[in-house]
Amino acid sequence: MDYNANGETTANLERVRRILQAQVNHDIYFYSLTLKPEQDSPAALRGYAQMHRIDDPRWLFLTGRPDDVDLLRHKIGFADPNPVVDRDRSRHSGMLRYGNEPLAIWGTCQGSADAEWIAQEIGFAVPRGWKRNPRSNE
Repeated sequence: MDYNANGETTANLERVRRILQAQVNHDIYFYSLTLKPEQDSPAALRGYAQMHRIDDPRWLFLTGRPDDVDLLRHKIGFADPNPVVDRDRSRHSGMLRYGNEPLAIWGTCQGSADAEWIAQEIGFAVPRGWKRNPRSNE
């Protein structure tokens, strides 16, 4: 999940998506969650996705009522336990949360990190049977 107004993280995640598409023979889903739901309408996020040439039904840009977005952010671990710190949304911007719920494997990394490294990290949550060429230690 990510939403970064300057688009660097989104562009990087597009590279990650392409890498994973080549490595995994199963659908991988991306959900970019706005940190500014009061400003980011569904139409604005559609425009953002179009601007970045994201045209994949497996990548959704999400917004909603501010309280609902905040609840979701807390439920998936994008919240600081200190409410004063948590109010600073810049601390959460550009962060990527990835996981495999059935296997209870979850991780977080900076969305602007090297795309190959992010794909490798996400790969740890991908079942071996889904990989085109799994390594012997996976």
